[in-house]
Amino acid sequence: MKCIIIYYRFYNEIDNGIVIGGIETYIHSLSKVLLNMSYSVNLIQASSKAFRKEYNGINIIGVPVKHMSIQRQKRELYSESLKNYNEKNDIIIFGADHCTIKNNIRNCVSIQHGISWDLPTRFLSQRSIFQSGILGQVKKWHIKREAIHNFDNCKNRVCVDYNFINWYRTMRDNNDNYRTWIIPNYADTVGESKLSETPIRIIFARRFTEYRGSILMAEVAKRIQEEISGIEFTFCGEGPEEINMRKILVNVRGIKFSSFKAEDAVKIHLQYHIAVIPSIASEGTSFAVAEAMAGGCAILATNVGGITNMIISGFNGHLIDPNLLDLYVGLKLLIMNKEYRDKIAQNGLNVSRNAFSYKEWSKRWEMVIASVSGRNL
Repeated sequence: MKCIIIYYRFYNEIDNGIVIGGIETYIHSLSKVLLNMSYSVNLIQASSKAFRKEYNGINIIGVPVKHMSIQRQKRELYSESLKNYNEKNDIIIFGADHCTIKNNIRNCVSIQHGISWDLPTRFLSQRSIFQSGILGQVKKWHIKREAIHNFDNCKNRVCVDYNFINWYRTMRDNNDNYRTWIIPNYADTVGESKLSETPIRIIFARRFTEYRGSILMAEVAKRIQEEISGIEFTFCGEGPEEINMRKILVNVRGIKFSSFKAEDAVKIHLQYHIAVIPSIASEGTSFAVAEAMAGGCAILATNVGGITNMIISGFNGHLIDPNLLDLYVGLKLLIMNKEYRDKIAQNGLNVSRNAFSYKEWSKRWEMVIASVSGRNL
């Protein structure tokens, strides 16, 4: 038995390792589940030249299609997947629904990773020739239309949050010929932190882009440090906004920039009291939220996308609107109110263990694979 996973990129031919990114990490974890279920795993990806490589038990097949259009890449990767496909025993998984091709294969699954077209139109100019205003709205309409078609391409679909599927239901009538499972993202819980009460340590661990709230966070950190003593901020990550963040925070005390490996995320969070996830848009069930909960942090997050499927505000986190004032007020509340901060941190840890652990995630995927393949667990 084998599982064939299709995705544009996974293995970096130049650096000889997997590409750093949320979907790539997801596919790597899913491959482990499949290998434990005694499937061999073939991953088919776009490349500049043909290659074959084994990586942690995954057979990676590079198909030289990078020079082609996206639509042509989709067709070529799918055609490659069918060459050694056995309908009776094998499964095809599209690593993301935007890689899908319309098909009627019974044992085929696509993965929907969350809404990304909730970005303000000003961000669209970074991705295409379209600017803000009417053309930006046209671009949004086109992206939403494509999202529906991509989701309809497979009869078996996995979503990482309820935000997408609820939006989809408003746009499309339910179809009894399709099956959909909701499997939230995960993090491993490693234990409770033993931090001293002071200084209060705050972490922002995201890619440094505007839509992840990096500029908002820098502005608020500067204001907090001007008003309150005994606070330390750490900005973990990298990205195009780092220069602007550093300009905002120049000569501000208690500020540190650093980075960490993805596999160390939970252990890093154990060293902090508060984690801030101030995304403006484009969130599924956020790995950042899952890692912060698993690391025992009190979470301040925006009420964006799938984050609202993870946090009940006032119970296992504190939700705010994605703007400067709410971020400042919310962060000051967590800093000044230790009882509230400790309560939501402890509840978050318990929620992580029971709902967003790797163990629960892998069990849900095993059930999907068994259902699609007709196998008994």
